[in-house]
Amino acid sequence: MNRVSFAFVVAAALALSAPALAQNTEQEKNKDAGLGLAFGLNFGKPLASQDKNALITQANAARNTKNWDEAEKLYTQLIALEPKTASFFANRAYVRQMKKDLSGTIADNSRAETLYLLAGEPVHNQAIALVNRAIAYNTLGDPLRAMIEALAACQLEDGFARAWSVRADAWYKLGNYTEAQFFLGEAQKRDASITRAYTKEDAVRNAVGRTPIDWKADTSADFAAGKKAVDEKRYADGIVAYTRVVEKKPSMVGSWTNRAIAYESLRQDDKALADYSTAISLYHAFPTDSNARATALLNRANLLRLSLTRDTLSAAQADAELALKLKPDSERAKTMLGVIQANLTLLLKK
Repeated sequence: MNRVSFAFVVAAALALSAPALAQNTEQEKNKDAGLGLAFGLNFGKPLASQDKNALITQANAARNTKNWDEAEKLYTQLIALEPKTASFFANRAYVRQMKKDLSGTIADNSRAETLYLLAGEPVHNQAIALVNRAIAYNTLGDPLRAMIEALAACQLEDGFARAWSVRADAWYKLGNYTEAQFFLGEAQKRDASITRAYTKEDAVRNAVGRTPIDWKADTSADFAAGKKAVDEKRYADGIVAYTRVVEKKPSMVGSWTNRAIAYESLRQDDKALADYSTAISLYHAFPTDSNARATALLNRANLLRLSLTRDTLSAAQADAELALKLKPDSERAKTMLGVIQANLTLLLKK
C-alpha cells in the first residue's frame, strides 16, 4: 500500500495509531475450484435510478462476454455510486481474477465479505468470498493462508463442496497428501462430480521447505516471544516468532493479528493487511470472541484509512461499522468511524 504525504486535520487529533495486540487464542480446526459469482445481485441498498440499472446490465453483459477491461470499468463505476453493495465488489473480484490481478481480487473479496456481514446476508455469500480468496492465495503460492481461508469457508457452510475441494488443494500444495485426500473425499461427498489427480510424489515435492502443521503443538513459548519482541519494538524478531506459530499451528488467530501489527510497524502494509484479513476470516468463522473480532477489524480499518483515498477510506468505514455492530459500546470504533466519515466528506469536497 502506498501512503500519501499529507493528512487531513481531523485525523491528526485521533489517537488511533497503535493497533491493539491480540491474546494467545486459537480458533478450532475443524464442484471444482472455480470462482463463485454474485450474478446481478444487489445486497446493498436498492438502486434508485434507471441509469444505475442500465449500468448493472452493461457490467454484467461485459462480464458474460469476457470483456474484462470494460467489465472492470463498469463495476468500478457502480462501486463509486454505491460503495456498500457487496455484489459489485464480488463481481469486480471475479473480473480481476480473470485478468490475473490477484491482489485486486483478494482486496475486493475482503470488502465483499465485510459488506455481506454488515447487511446480514446469507452465509453462503461470505463463504464464496472466502473461497475465492483462498483460490487466489493458492495461485500466488501461499497455500497456508489459502488453507485457513478455505477452512473458514467450510466452518461457515458445511455443505459447500467447493470450499472443501479448495481446502484439499491447499493441503496438497502444503505437501500433505493424506489431508488432501481426506478433504477431497469430503468435497466428493457433497458433489460427486469433483475430481483431482493428486500424487504422493508431487505432495512430497510440495512439502520441501515447509513446516509440518501440528494442530496439537504447544506454541505458547513462541507466542510469548513474539509478544515480548513487539512490546520492545523488535518487530522483525516478533515476525519471526509469530511466523513459527502460524506455520506450525495456523489456527492461533492471535498470531496472525500480532504479526500484522509487527508488519505494520515496519511499514510493510500489504503484508499487514493480508494478516489482518486472515485473522478476521478466522474470527468470523469461529465467532467466540466479539472483542477480538472487533479489535482485528479496527486494526485493519486504522491501517486502511491512512492512505486517504476514497476506496481505502470506504473499506475502513465498512470495517469500523462492522466492529461497532459487534461491539456497540466500543469508543474506539465510534471515534474511528467519525474520523473516517469526516475524511471521506473532506475528500469528496476536494
